[in-house]
Amino acid sequence: MIHEFIRDKMNYLIHSSAMESTYVEISVKNPLLDTSTIKDYPLVEGREVMLRATLEDGTVGECFTATPTHFRGTLGELLVKGEQSCLIATFNALMRKKGFIDRTVHCTGNTPERCAELLSDYLELLGYDRVALLGFQPAFVRKLHETFGDRLRVTDLNPGNKGKKYGVDVFDAKKCNKKIIQNSDVLVVTGSTVANGTFEDIMAMASDKRVIFYGTTIAGLAALMGVERFCPLSE
Repeated sequence: MIHEFIRDKMNYLIHSSAMESTYVEISVKNPLLDTSTIKDYPLVEGREVMLRATLEDGTVGECFTATPTHFRGTLGELLVKGEQSCLIATFNALMRKKGFIDRTVHCTGNTPERCAELLSDYLELLGYDRVALLGFQPAFVRKLHETFGDRLRVTDLNPGNKGKKYGVDVFDAKKCNKKIIQNSDVLVVTGSTVANGTFEDIMAMASDKRVIFYGTTIAGLAALMGVERFCPLSE
């Protein structure tokens, strides 16, 4: 299980550096996003939140989740009783503290729209024809539809996102992921799959596909597992 993998690696990072007594504080810290042109970011609508783990020295890691929570205590205590989303956020902070990763803080303002433009350019450069976006990110949906038209397919786990968005039908991920993955050349996947328990299923279904994850949640895991992460404008 991927969650056990993360816990084991986090345990190693903590004990190998004698950080059991190091304090960490975890709380909701949603980025301030520009909603002048795009208003339905899940973080803005309150359907999802960004958990931020801050170590004693100020190093930060994040996890995108539907469940707000708070923790303040030592890393040793967190290993014993911490919720999975807290562990992921803290794991990302630890990986950054060790220098293994960077860009662990979500972008702000209109940066998601600029990120969408970069993603579109990148996919065109790669030369893929049929694109699947697994996870509703409105700036991505809008720009990728502009670029790829009806060659874009979008799925999401949240029933509230189903229907037509920015000219694209958003399908139920539970029912449609397998077929859409089979009929796509490249997958752009939200890194929150690590937190919601769908990472392993998607990787199994996409074993013969190019998979590009995006976001800060998957920063640490992507580095350890050698999977591609696209998050050029995070901090």
